[in-house]
Amino acid sequence: MDFIMNLDEIDELAKLITSSVATLKDLKDRNADVKEDDKRQDEVDASKMRIACLCITSAAAQLMTLVRSPEQVVFDMAMSFHLPSALRLVIESHVPEILRAKNDGAGAHVDDISEINGVNAQKLGHVLRLLATHYVFDEVEPNVFANNRLSESIDTGVPLEDILSRPLEKYDSKGGGFAALVAVTTNESMRNGLFMTDVLTDPTLTNSFMPEDAPFSLAMWPGSTCFGVADQAEEKPAKKKVVKRLDMFEWMNTTPENRWRLTRFGNAMEGVGRLTPPDAILKGFRWSDLPADSVVVDVGGGIGSASLPIVMHTTVKLIIQDRGIVLEDATKYWQEHCPNALEPGRVTFVDHDFFEPQPSILGEGHPTVFLLRMIMHNWADEHAKIILKHIRDAARGTAKLVVVDGLLESACRTGGESSPTSNEVHGRKKGSKPPQPLLSNWGAANGMAYKFDIQVYAHQLLLYSTETWYAPDVVQPQCRGKDSR
Repeated sequence: MDFIMNLDEIDELAKLITSSVATLKDLKDRNADVKEDDKRQDEVDASKMRIACLCITSAAAQLMTLVRSPEQVVFDMAMSFHLPSALRLVIESHVPEILRAKNDGAGAHVDDISEINGVNAQKLGHVLRLLATHYVFDEVEPNVFANNRLSESIDTGVPLEDILSRPLEKYDSKGGGFAALVAVTTNESMRNGLFMTDVLTDPTLTNSFMPEDAPFSLAMWPGSTCFGVADQAEEKPAKKKVVKRLDMFEWMNTTPENRWRLTRFGNAMEGVGRLTPPDAILKGFRWSDLPADSVVVDVGGGIGSASLPIVMHTTVKLIIQDRGIVLEDATKYWQEHCPNALEPGRVTFVDHDFFEPQPSILGEGHPTVFLLRMIMHNWADEHAKIILKHIRDAARGTAKLVVVDGLLESACRTGGESSPTSNEVHGRKKGSKPPQPLLSNWGAANGMAYKFDIQVYAHQLLLYSTETWYAPDVVQPQCRGKDSR
């Protein structure tokens, strides 16, 4: 062996995994004795399970970096881009749905899959074997693959014959949101991310916080660059072409051939909800305490999938604001998921650009709550301040602003509060500190948040700072609940 192992840390991590697994077993055993209406005990158990799962995930990932050579660990990271590439192929060529339809889900040979989706069988076999090696799909016999719990998560549930006749519409289904999220991540996000280094090492771009200077602008998407004409000096009346780079949202909203991408992006935002409990948005703010017929404005709310639980569990009125082209899909979504809310007018849609002043709400009274869910991370400080100023100008009396977004902590085990680059949020944060020797931010167990951070930068821009705002309460989401035990 040509590298030195830290056996003491390895032992600590192994013990942490063992004790956390014991906690999960204990919770499962005690669950049989808990009364169904004992909500308080359910909340305590959910918190304990969340911590145990975080400990296992973080410790296992950290353990793997200690028992392999540094070169193996780093090169494995460098090659990991093949996994999203493979995921994109199986989603866009409908492999999970084909496997569901073939042989009652018992599995299918790559030759049979190839006959349906047209992908070369030999090449497809290599891609599926890569994914099966990383626990997505099962290879039940040589070149025979079947769905498992991971691959089923990207199965839209749409009948195969419908998919083959209208492939892009499969993401519109009730089960299509998460597949859309993975599809966007492995297509647009992956391509944009390739140009992060180009932007950050370009002296003319590295210090820019304009959305059109994000890595997306260099990814050479068709139609992402507009050509116009501008006058030269008066003594030179000839015209010259000028180039305007579009940011990603402009590109999807204004380019007709990208209409399907915009729809899929909206479906993907619904799919984000699959990463948290269905009622997560109900936990961080006491929506049920709002007076009857209170008005909640979901700013930049897309199709309104995130605020759906608020309407279903309270008596509030909901106004969903977004661009008109996005709201075209919103009505269809609510007709399918909560049609009763549309009939009495409890849910309404307003075409609005959140960089413009908030529109007046005729006949509805003043908004009680403005909701910004997964909005602020898209914008640098100057743009975020514009959004917040317009909301502030429209707020009256005791109106509240609820921001649902990610908070990134440093990865250092100690200190950090005095760092000039620290963006600590002022407020009361509910959460547990990870035990030693785990990283202070839970390491790989919380890695998705940090990947999402870079992904958003590749799309648009981020780095929103909260240094001038006071948050009276900061709440961490719980795990998905009993169904994940």
